[in-house]
Amino acid sequence: MEADSEFVLIKDVEESAYCRICLERGEPDQYMCLPCKCSGSIRYIHPECLKEWIKESGSVECEICHSLYSSKWSMWAYENNLIRSNAAPPPVVEPAREEPAPEEMSSCKLLLISTVICLVFAFFVFLTAGKKYAGEEAAEMIMTAFRYFLAGICVLLIGVTVHIRRQFNLATSAA
Repeated sequence: MEADSEFVLIKDVEESAYCRICLERGEPDQYMCLPCKCSGSIRYIHPECLKEWIKESGSVECEICHSLYSSKWSMWAYENNLIRSNAAPPPVVEPAREEPAPEEMSSCKLLLISTVICLVFAFFVFLTAGKKYAGEEAAEMIMTAFRYFLAGICVLLIGVTVHIRRQFNLATSAA
């Protein structure tokens, strides 16, 4: 607590300063905090008094200067579910996502593998149809190969679309 700049020992505060909530000074070895932008003697509050005030008011906005209390107090209030206002919680900075999640990576691999299998199968059916069969059988085999080829292309296009949409949604939700 001593290292936190918003806390001041009572013995280091001017004699006329009292807690603006309980209107008492307190012991010299106790702390007062400066949670908002108020100035003068009304800027001092005992930490315990401020906690009770936040619990009672359900707000992290100073009723005098209308500034939000420092992030320490705002986070404490949100963590303890004490806020009753429509105000948004303090922003949480999330680290940038560098690698896709394991399930995204596995779905991309599965999509790529299934596409390659469809295309390879279509290629071999096409080659077999041209060498071993003649007439209607060859035409039927070629149509089968063409169907597998189209299926592979469709799977590839669907997969690329889904992947791009996921990336776009991740980019827009991070912004």
